[in-house]
Amino acid sequence: MKVQIHIFDTIKYSFLIFYKHLLKTFFAWSICFILSFVSSLLWFIPGILSLTKSNLFTGWSSIFLSIWFLLSLCFSIILIFGLWAGFLRFCLKLHDFGTSSLKLLFKNFKIIQLLRLIGANILIILLVFGGIILFVIPGLYIAARLILVNYLIIDKNMRIINAMKNSIRLTKNNVLVLLMITSIYLLINQIIFGLFNFISVDYSVKGLLFLFIKIYNPLSFFAFAKIYRQLSWRI
Repeated sequence: MKVQIHIFDTIKYSFLIFYKHLLKTFFAWSICFILSFVSSLLWFIPGILSLTKSNLFTGWSSIFLSIWFLLSLCFSIILIFGLWAGFLRFCLKLHDFGTSSLKLLFKNFKIIQLLRLIGANILIILLVFGGIILFVIPGLYIAARLILVNYLIIDKNMRIINAMKNSIRLTKNNVLVLLMITSIYLLINQIIFGLFNFISVDYSVKGLLFLFIKIYNPLSFFAFAKIYRQLSWRI
């Protein structure tokens, strides 16, 4: 049975639920942003220490700084993916029950599931990038067919290959609609970032905010939570 996704209804839903739960969504978004930003700062500590004239780590400094960088990088990746998964689950619960909890942001740090998420996203990026090299359209098509992989891993605890197979099956006959909805939210991101041009802040700060808005845009999370629930009843 074909499930029809309506673009206007999906966009409308994302704005309505965002407005209805504005304060809670803002706090959830802020927690993700602040913790992700702080964890990313850990990467720069080795560079700062290497520029100092301190002899504290003489002889072992390069080894120590390399280990620090690798550990901080791993920690940051795990934290960001864990928070991202938590925010996704936060949106799913809002869709299902009309309420959610900020505690969900910190209940998605199961190592196996996080490794699946990280591995799946690396594989998706490689596939999409490879498709884009082949005249762009194949890359967009692959992105649309695999857009539900993260939801399936988090919600159904699927393995990477199973999540990909099910995402391809669930998105059948809805590729164009999914691409149009994604394009609309990308446009919204551009508009939001455009507003920062009127704010006198450093360009690096603007770039960081833009990147984070693209990753954690609450509106797109709400929209695809609705789409996922519409399509996943067949699993």
